[in-house]
Amino acid sequence: GCQGLDGKTITISWASSALNATGFGATSGAATDAVVLVNSVNAKKPGAVNANTSTVEFEGAKLATEGLKFNAALKGGTNEGDFKSVASFAVAYK
Repeated sequence: GCQGLDGKTITISWASSALNATGFGATSGAATDAVVLVNSVNAKKPGAVNANTSTVEFEGAKLATEGLKFNAALKGGTNEGDFKSVASFAVAYK
C-alpha cells in the first residue's frame, strides 16, 4: 500500500504541447486565447503549473491521507467558441 511512501517524495511531471508561461493553452477549438490555470494545493511548494514550473513534488505520506491536490480554472479570453486542451502527467516515487 501507500504506507511505504512515508518519508519519500512523489513527483508529478506535467506535459502538453500547449503548456505556456500561464498554464495550459488551447490545442484546438475557436477560443484560442483561453487558458486553463492549474495550481498545486498541498505540494511541498504550492503554486502554478506552467511551462516554467511543470514538475511538482509532494510528501509521500499525502497520497494515503489527503491525496495529491490540484485545482483548475478556465480563464476565458476574447475569442468566443469551444476550447480543448490536452495534458498528460507522469508520477514518480523516490
